[in-house]
Amino acid sequence: MYNLKIWRSIKKLDSFLLKIILVFLALLIASQFFLLFDFSRPYFSRLDKLEGDSILIEQAVTENVAIVKKSANIKVTMNEPQTNPRVFLTVNGQVVGNFASGYVATMVFDGDIVEIDAQLYPHSSIYIVEITDSASMLSKKEVIVNKSSICSLGVIQLKGD
Repeated sequence: MYNLKIWRSIKKLDSFLLKIILVFLALLIASQFFLLFDFSRPYFSRLDKLEGDSILIEQAVTENVAIVKKSANIKVTMNEPQTNPRVFLTVNGQVVGNFASGYVATMVFDGDIVEIDAQLYPHSSIYIVEITDSASMLSKKEVIVNKSSICSLGVIQLKGD
């Protein structure tokens, strides 16, 4: 008799759980179906409003990293000749600008590798490099001569606090 009551309770619980699972499965399928349509998607998804704003998110992340990491500003001025749009300044292999205006200024972090890419310019050129952080002048007016190649300015090593 006692086993019969337990068996009936288990059977009722089993059928109740099966009904709950079927209801939730139907709700899941229905919500996925409604997400297919533009008119109902805003009611089901909060992230649709942010779609396409990844650039803003990446900028915010970059700005936060700039606040956390110790940084310095670098300005490389092309001295001879005065300007050349075919010469580029790269930081960690990424082009940050060309010398069409005569100089390139950017923010660098500790450990960054800074190079001048003059592969498209067949003549020698002279550059003046100025690196500053908020506390002190780290390096100023280093003259670099570059002959139709990639010239490494070096790895940025910022002074400790």
